[in-house]
Amino acid sequence: MMASHPSGHVVDLLPDYLVQALHDDEMAFVTTHLAACADCRAELQGWKKMQFAMQTSSAVMPTPSPQILQHALAAIDAPSGTVMIPTHSRRQYAQIVLRQLRLLNPIIWPATALGIIIAAVFAMTQPGKGTLIFNVVLPLISAVSTAFISSPENDPGLELLLATPISPRLVLIGRWCWLLGYNLLAALVATFVLAAFQHGNYWSLVLLWVGPVALLSSFSAFISIITTPVVAGAVGAALCLARFADPNAGMDWQRAQDGLWQTSPLVLCLTLLCVLLAYFSSGRREPRFGGDY
Repeated sequence: MMASHPSGHVVDLLPDYLVQALHDDEMAFVTTHLAACADCRAELQGWKKMQFAMQTSSAVMPTPSPQILQHALAAIDAPSGTVMIPTHSRRQYAQIVLRQLRLLNPIIWPATALGIIIAAVFAMTQPGKGTLIFNVVLPLISAVSTAFISSPENDPGLELLLATPISPRLVLIGRWCWLLGYNLLAALVATFVLAAFQHGNYWSLVLLWVGPVALLSSFSAFISIITTPVVAGAVGAALCLARFADPNAGMDWQRAQDGLWQTSPLVLCLTLLCVLLAYFSSGRREPRFGGDY
């Protein structure tokens, strides 16, 4: 006996009829019924439209790469408790670093640019003090902005990072390079404008602040990993201002001219040390850069 709807229609058989999954006698029965039943023919047209939509979507859907299937099968065959870490090509590593630009807190960019613009305008109104102002403000801006390159409350992409096997070290380096590069570019432009306005030596001005900017930026990144962004920002700002503390005369702003706080081999070595500390610290725990996989 053929299966049919209680009303006498064959709607329950139409999906299998459409893909020719019925027996020969059932196919013949449904064909005969459709010739005499307008309601079932309309129902069949609905199933045909659904079939066409599914075939169309399957045709435009990109085929997963063989590596994805291989990794899935390897993960299934791996012993229980084993974490499979996929290998990435150089191109994939580059894509990961490039996409960190979109995951950084968007407010960092206008806030940093605004701070540098204000510092440049103020320096232009203070003849002879432009160097001093830049040596104070530029490292301060870099230290504070770097502290917030990633954190649970400031990172819209954190959940995605936690769910993917991406090295936290790679994320850290990518984000730090993007922000430091942006800060340096904005500071170079502001220094060029200031040097042209005050008829100063451009490269001499750059060498005064580029070392402290790199040092305080890398130090702030390291502190952010082992503590919190707020603590890192506060410590970076305090260290920046402490550069000018004189035990005998309070705040001596002319200490900006001291060789210790300019670009020097010592400052560059300390910068490299902070970068290494941040790099290795990010891989020892699950901080704010996607966890340790």
